Amino acid sequence: MALNRERLHLVVLPEDDATRSLATGFVDATVGQMQVLNPAGGWCHVLDEMLEAQLTPLRKYGKRHLVLLIDFDNDFTNRMQDFNNAIPVDVANRVYVLGALSEAEELKKQTGIKLGLLGQALAKECAGNTTTLWMHPQLQHNQAEINRLNQVVRGFLF
Repeated sequence: MALNRERLHLVVLPEDDATRSLATGFVDATVGQMQVLNPAGGWCHVLDEMLEAQLTPLRKYGKRHLVLLIDFDNDFTNRMQDFNNAIPVDVANRVYVLGALSEAEELKKQTGIKLGLLGQALAKECAGNTTTLWMHPQLQHNQAEINRLNQVVRGFLF
């Protein structure tokens, strides 16, 4: 089903196939308007694609929210700074940067849960306003972004 761009909606730009699996699982547990794009092929490509291909629709459609789903590769502070410095101020309140502290595959290994199922479980936590999985050491650094995002999406995704 195509997104109605005039209604609140969420678009996810994943870094790679693993993060796409997480996002697709998340979509499976929602009832609202959400779309997962093709993987960008690395965190720096996520940043490039956001600036080159996603910025115009983000500005055109004021009800669009964009999640940049990356692996932080154990460099959360610097990677977040790179993204925060690059995201234009006029859309920054609708762009969210999330991801595993190291990489999604490590999160899968540590939890013992397949990525798609993990995405579903994370969505259910958002819907239920709980944080058990979100407080996993591979994800707990996302808390501020999750709080900010959840304030917006709870009303139309769950």
